[in-house]
Amino acid sequence: MDAEKYIVTYGALSHGLFALLFFRYVTKINTKKMILLVGHLLVTATMVNRISPQSRESTITCLLGSLAHGFLALFFILTTFIFNNKYRLTFDKGSDNWLNIVCIVGQLGMIIMYGSIYFKHTYKETYEKYEKELNYGMIVTFMCLAYFYYRASLKQKKGEVLVYPLAMISILYLLFFAHSVYSLKN
Repeated sequence: MDAEKYIVTYGALSHGLFALLFFRYVTKINTKKMILLVGHLLVTATMVNRISPQSRESTITCLLGSLAHGFLALFFILTTFIFNNKYRLTFDKGSDNWLNIVCIVGQLGMIIMYGSIYFKHTYKETYEKYEKELNYGMIVTFMCLAYFYYRASLKQKKGEVLVYPLAMISILYLLFFAHSVYSLKN
């Protein structure tokens, strides 16, 4: 059974649903919200591309995934450190601001993951030398993102439509976490 196929299909659905529902909050083309929307659209495209086992580790998948998570990291860096804006996904300065940093670390981990997939085929010896560390790094990355999206879903106001895709994305990263842990054991 190809568990990853089902996980990435679920990932395309959850990120796609977020992008679709978040679109209503984007009122201007040149806003930081557009960066977040484009990031989730690119993650959706990456997940759709990963459904096929033949294209799962392709160069285009690595580029799309890195670019997608780069957009998401950029959004959280801008809103956390540069503009200090309040958005429905970011946490205000104070006791919960560290959650934005958890998300940034998670996004950087995803960029490293897609880079490592590229290295796996291009620089096989280097990849094999650090494979164990990369796998542990992915486990930490998936936990960071699962926790962030869980907390972001709880932050939504009662009846807010974004709570569902945010919770779905949290579950997605839990599935990736479980799949990674299971793969390490085998």
